[in-house]
Amino acid sequence: MSAPASASAHIAELAAKLEQAGAGWHAPLLRAAMADALAVCFVMPGGRVPLWVLDPVKHPKPLVLILSGDDVEAAQAAEFPQAKRLVQWAARIMVHGAAGAPEHYALAAHAAMSARRLLIIETSSALLPEWVAFCKRHAARTPTLAVAVPGGGQHPCETRPAEVVLQ
Repeated sequence: MSAPASASAHIAELAAKLEQAGAGWHAPLLRAAMADALAVCFVMPGGRVPLWVLDPVKHPKPLVLILSGDDVEAAQAAEFPQAKRLVQWAARIMVHGAAGAPEHYALAAHAAMSARRLLIIETSSALLPEWVAFCKRHAARTPTLAVAVPGGGQHPCETRPAEVVLQ
């Protein structure tokens, strides 16, 4: 059963607007949610995920949790009250310390549908090693993918790539 038509229309509109703004990296996850293949939950620093959402009996659909912590002032693990619980809950983890790219999140959608519980930690390149160490310390056996800026660059950066148009 797919999402209601009005919800699907809102998700499709959101994905299209994000892509038009040059910020469409989450679009593959949003489209998978629109097709009812998975659920996506964004968690801001200080935010919490209701425990029933983490229960596979009460919430059987594959779930992607995104810790959104890659603003200019990137968030450390201590700023997410459930960070330890969430890395232990996850079947797969992606620590994303680079600029968003649709192919990263398309891979995440496939990983979530396969593993059913995916945690994406969006962070800065400066905090990437700290988050990877946190995951190893609290979920050593959980497969973890670290996405870094190619060539040792920095994320986030103050400039926009040439192909991004702000409207």
